[in-house]
Amino acid sequence: MESLGYGSPPEYYEMDLKTLKKLAKLHDGDAMLQLAEQYYNEANIIYSDPEFPKNGDPKAIAKQYLTDAFGAGFSRAASVLAKHSFDENDLVEAYAWRLVAEKVGDSNNPVWGGNTNQFANLSPDEIARAQKRFDAIWQTSMDAHESQRAFQPAR
Repeated sequence: MESLGYGSPPEYYEMDLKTLKKLAKLHDGDAMLQLAEQYYNEANIIYSDPEFPKNGDPKAIAKQYLTDAFGAGFSRAASVLAKHSFDENDLVEAYAWRLVAEKVGDSNNPVWGGNTNQFANLSPDEIARAQKRFDAIWQTSMDAHESQRAFQPAR
């Protein structure tokens, strides 16, 4: 988490999935971030936890928790979603989330580093699809929180 420029309070690292899920349902963004990290990077460690979904896709679950964390006001979650999508070679989704990150002022951070442009080779069609996806993400975000969104800086 720290390498991506975000983190949870220390006590969250010790919580089991049941506790984290309970907190996430209460819109605790730190719990959402911790769950996302565990599902992305520690699924092989936490699979024996009774709360681990036996039929679910850990990466899909992680993405949902990151999306929820973004909805809870954690702006860095957009950059992390962009980075994961990029790493999975889903460039349209990655670019859409990159646009979201830029919209909330998180465009130059440890996730991407400097002013590199990983999307320079996108076709006009891919850019248009990413813009459409960005519009959908942003509208959903605004609908959920109306126009009173106050994003929290990454920890």
